[in-house]
Amino acid sequence: MPERDTAETADVAESADVATSIDDANDANDADEDVDYEWVMQTTFVLTIAVGAPLVALTSLFVDLAGWRSWVSFAVRVGALVWFLTAVAVAVYARRVGR
Repeated sequence: MPERDTAETADVAESADVATSIDDANDANDADEDVDYEWVMQTTFVLTIAVGAPLVALTSLFVDLAGWRSWVSFAVRVGALVWFLTAVAVAVYARRVGR
């Protein structure tokens, strides 16, 4: 039986350590696999439109908007806030319920 070179043995041991650390990282991410991200994205999209459009229209009644540029700027700012809050709420809900 031929003797192995110490450098080759060290390479094999290092490869095993890397594989173990990758497995550990995958185990840490297993908790995220319980969340159906496709459902989260679709629900966020639908709720953002369903809640965001009336909210933008309602809040625009209380703001002086002079022209189209101000309308668009206002809609984008309020819509972005609605989208962000909806996305966070849906993601938290999905994680808690295990969706």
